[in-house]
Amino acid sequence: MDLLNKIITVIIDPALEVLLGVSVLYFVWGVWKFVSNAESPEARQDGGRHILFATIGIFVMVSVFGIMSIIVNSFNLR
Repeated sequence: MDLLNKIITVIIDPALEVLLGVSVLYFVWGVWKFVSNAESPEARQDGGRHILFATIGIFVMVSVFGIMSIIVNSFNLR
């Protein structure tokens, strides 16, 4: 159990945090593209796609945090 606890703490948790951070930055980039290119329909559509995919990514990462928390607490891994 000690090895599994270290793997979760050292590898999985930071990786999930980095991916969540990347998703938030991608969302902000999409908002920037959407707002700064208000006159171009293609650029607005591209920015909207960035926003959509980033929102899906953020939802998935938050869900993974929740699932990992349930697993860790259910099996008393920490």
